[in-house]
Amino acid sequence: QIIPLTTGWNAIWVEVEPTNNAVSSVFANLPVESVWPYSDKLAPVEFIQNLSEEPWNDPGWRRWFPADSPHAILTTLFAVNAGKAYLVKMTNAASLTITGRPVLKPVSWVPDALNLRGFQVTLGSRPTFASFFAASGAHAGQPAYRLDSALGVWTQVTPTVDRLRSGEAYWVYCQGASTYPGPLKIKLDQGDRLDFGRVAQRLNLFLQNLTTTPMVIGINDLTESGPRPLSLILWATNGLIQHALPVTFTTNLAAGLTEGVQLAIRRSDFSSTNFQTVLEITNNLGTRVLLEVSADKLPAATLGSTTPYTGLWVGGVS
Repeated sequence: QIIPLTTGWNAIWVEVEPTNNAVSSVFANLPVESVWPYSDKLAPVEFIQNLSEEPWNDPGWRRWFPADSPHAILTTLFAVNAGKAYLVKMTNAASLTITGRPVLKPVSWVPDALNLRGFQVTLGSRPTFASFFAASGAHAGQPAYRLDSALGVWTQVTPTVDRLRSGEAYWVYCQGASTYPGPLKIKLDQGDRLDFGRVAQRLNLFLQNLTTTPMVIGINDLTESGPRPLSLILWATNGLIQHALPVTFTTNLAAGLTEGVQLAIRRSDFSSTNFQTVLEITNNLGTRVLLEVSADKLPAATLGSTTPYTGLWVGGVS
């Protein structure tokens, strides 16, 4: 994930879990003055302040300062995690590059309060605030605020004009309880990624259209080089059909419906002991979700050409 940072204050949203998530590692060699995440329940007006001074006495804010800062002893933040928003104060403009893996986390909103968070949106044709939140009764028509980095103040967005940006965080009001992630909701059987392990052959991916209109969904395998051993399994009139994923697969999803997509791994198509890639899932409403996929092979047989599991096995399945 690459996030441009300007001089002064920046509100960022981290979408990948850093390989080394220590704050000093994530912001290494960058002209960072301080980093601030918010962690506790908000009161509706706590954020409306000029950021010319850090919120030292607010118990909801944690902070990190570089080791050579006179404030370093006050550091209370030690890790950067995916699915979190951070205020970053820069002495000069720079570009933050975070290397790691994408994770799919359920969205949890603090009810009846402003929430500091970002959203998974496309890099190109970005959605407006109005279109992104139209399907949610807890957010449609509610105020949202964007940080003006030049002035260091928060300004209310114009929902039908202003557009969401990938990697940027906002204060967004949530009226009542909500788990709204955006127009498209993606669910897995378990975990935060598709992990086939050593023996799983198929895993399920569920796509839910939360809007009142049909949407077009694309699934793209972002493998840069080498084999592409993933297949989509779809029902057809003559049975199950496997579609390899060398190019983007598209499907139409009716309003309000959930569609299950089954993915299969072809272990014979990769020669190493493991395989990793990222799936890019998009829709025509500006959503872009990255999903990690991994698979391993069974260890090579120690005797002859038989596998370690050759033979008759009896057991129970639950």
